[in-house]
Amino acid sequence: MANDQIGLREPDQVDWDNYAAGGKYVAPPPAKDQNGNYITYTGQLPTTIGQDVTDEGYRSFILDPIKLVKNPDPAVNGYEIRFTRASVKKFNGKDGKPVEASMAGNVLRSAGVVAKPQTNKDYEAAFNLVRGRVVPFTVEWRAANKDTGEEIVGFDNFPIDPTTGKRKAILRAGDTLPDGRVVKSEVLFANARVRYYQDPNRK
Repeated sequence: MANDQIGLREPDQVDWDNYAAGGKYVAPPPAKDQNGNYITYTGQLPTTIGQDVTDEGYRSFILDPIKLVKNPDPAVNGYEIRFTRASVKKFNGKDGKPVEASMAGNVLRSAGVVAKPQTNKDYEAAFNLVRGRVVPFTVEWRAANKDTGEEIVGFDNFPIDPTTGKRKAILRAGDTLPDGRVVKSEVLFANARVRYYQDPNRK
């Protein structure tokens, strides 16, 4: 046959009676309380922190996963925030000028680091110190479909489920968003991401 290939391997044998169902989706914790205020959560940084380089050439630290721990609501503990990065590049302000802060700096301050790193080597040493530490932060919701390009960002941009009175974490085609848009993707799953690391010593 035309599709036969020399050296083609046979499929791995699968135990179909014990076929893996895959990972189970876990809805993210709410980003805001009933009064509309962002909830502060605490999460444990990974014990292994990798490094990367941004497209602009800045050092970036890989914080994956950050696990929610020691929160008053035990239901949220154990939730993992994935694919988190912290770059040493300064934020841009509303006027386009750099702000004297960065995501990497915010992580270090939230972890109680008093050092003031200025070089890549300094930052690497500082991040070695914070491995496994518990830090406070707020979260935001995001749902995206990379195939269609559809994206919803922001807790308030997810519709409220009339049966529960809570924001819907799983969106399906035809659902109407608060801004009037209609979901086109077959299904969109909300995930939490870190919105802002909080400095416990800031007054």
